Amino acid sequence: MIVILEGVDGTFKSTIAFGLSNHIGLPVVPGSSFESAKLSNKELFRWYLEKIAGGQSVIFDRFVYSNRVYAQSFQDYSLITLPQMRLLEQVMGQMHDYLLVVYLTGTEDDIRERINIRGDNYIKVNKVKGLITRYEDIMKKEVGLKIIVVNTSRMTSEESINFLSKKIRRETENSGFN
Repeated sequence: MIVILEGVDGTFKSTIAFGLSNHIGLPVVPGSSFESAKLSNKELFRWYLEKIAGGQSVIFDRFVYSNRVYAQSFQDYSLITLPQMRLLEQVMGQMHDYLLVVYLTGTEDDIRERINIRGDNYIKVNKVKGLITRYEDIMKKEVGLKIIVVNTSRMTSEESINFLSKKIRRETENSGFN
């Protein structure tokens, strides 16, 4: 089983990842970062392959989809190509019976406020609208896996964790996924 949490900064990805980990018993793995995006394209693709190579069931706190959003918004970061992304999805599909992308979103105003409160070295509030637009485009047009959208402006992080853990348990129990 692989659960991938995606979304703009300030949508509670890490909070939900660790809460979900406590509920469904999977480890949380960082699946994308500004540091990894500094690798060459070949090295970055290999880095992603290594993340999934062991076949371990995990919750990814971001993955390749974040790279597709952020690398295009910042200079000097490697961008995983669409064919590379498709290959990564295919490899995950061969290794796991249950794959889920959770797209965490919220209102632009809420996300800006959260980023202002926590402070951020990479994301500036004037970039939020463009990042949200890019995520929505990628989620609609590029992701080849099942997606659930969770609006963190409508649900608290705890409500999101409970909703997702129940949904994942129900789907994996009903379908015989491990």
